[in-house]
Amino acid sequence: MACPAGTYKTPLGLGACVPCPADHYCPLASSVPRACPENSSSAARSGSPQDCLFFDDLVLFESNNTYKCELCHADTYHARDAATSVGICIACQPGSGSPAGSRSKRDIVCKPGFFVEPYDSEYSCSGCSPGYYSAASNASQCDTCDSGTFSASANASSCTACSPGSVAVASRMSACVSCPESTWQNVALAGSLSTPCSPCPVNSGHNLIGNCELFQCVCGAGLYKAASSDVQSFELFVCTSCEPGFRALLGPPPL
Repeated sequence: MACPAGTYKTPLGLGACVPCPADHYCPLASSVPRACPENSSSAARSGSPQDCLFFDDLVLFESNNTYKCELCHADTYHARDAATSVGICIACQPGSGSPAGSRSKRDIVCKPGFFVEPYDSEYSCSGCSPGYYSAASNASQCDTCDSGTFSASANASSCTACSPGSVAVASRMSACVSCPESTWQNVALAGSLSTPCSPCPVNSGHNLIGNCELFQCVCGAGLYKAASSDVQSFELFVCTSCEPGFRALLGPPPL
């Protein structure tokens, strides 16, 4: 007959069931007492590893049928089970976290991408909206993404710069806008990602989206590209009418 939990019988199966000794546990049908994990103890007649009590705010973890006494892992905190008074680890609420070994709910902070929102006697962590971000833990509010940058999703911890060929002319953008047809972006200029795209020179255009090359602008019929005489202008060419007896041909831009 198998011994009940909290007792054991020798491998020979002779004699009565013997009480499990202190600092051990004996599941149902045990033939030998099993030692409690390191840094824990149990009373005599303990029948499961959950009967082992842990020291210094350690709790029981199971992995591959092996029990260990460890501090609570990251994003959890130590507490006591209301029914058993045994130490347990409680997961932090979404948007909040705690370092490994946290021994109290007071160790919880709001993660980057969230901000602290008071709620009665406690607080909750609310996520930043698209176009906003928070880079630090326990931020009191979310910051706005500057012009030239964006955050596309909620709970962002940083903003992303617009890619070449697109702009964010205002703050709080959740997306950048591509340069439309017949415009171009001079990426060599400071602030090009936060200012409107430049129009093609007069009488020129194209059907491209997100263009960063001036010479993608094509002069209209009967016009050709001539070097600009305005050295202060970034429009390096002007569209000029062909002289009588000549016609414009497609080809490389003039030097």
